[in-house]
Amino acid sequence: MADQWASISDMQTRYDVRTLAQLVSDDDTAGTLAGNAILNAMLEDATGFIQSAIYQGQSYTTTQMATIISDGSPLLKRLVCDIAIKHLFARRARDMPGVVQSQYDDAMDMVDELRKGTRVFDAVQNADAQLPEAYAVPVRLRPSNLPISSSALYPAGRLAE
Repeated sequence: MADQWASISDMQTRYDVRTLAQLVSDDDTAGTLAGNAILNAMLEDATGFIQSAIYQGQSYTTTQMATIISDGSPLLKRLVCDIAIKHLFARRARDMPGVVQSQYDDAMDMVDELRKGTRVFDAVQNADAQLPEAYAVPVRLRPSNLPISSSALYPAGRLAE
């Protein structure tokens, strides 16, 4: 099995098992979910999509992602499942129910925010992911040959009036 960041069990936890069984069946009978090749393929596709976005955004290293995956991030699993269910409905050429479409739209927005670095996985552990280091140079260390400002924002350096 290729790389996938959520399991069939994760899908069963998040979606109605009867719906999943119908979506993976090709002969009008309820398909079995355990080890189902179709469901595994959709989870792999969703994982690949998220991988592409995360690594393109360069917010996380492969080591950081390996830690997030091994920790079993609920957010990551949710994103994979919400994207995989879209693939399952598309495979059937069916529209998704409104609530499922809404979850998919939210997942896509979240993936985009993760790609941009405006959101992070497991915020407590990864609060510094893709945040630039910034510091201010103290006034006493600034060069004295810079022009004096007439700005009200910098009263210490204002021109004498």
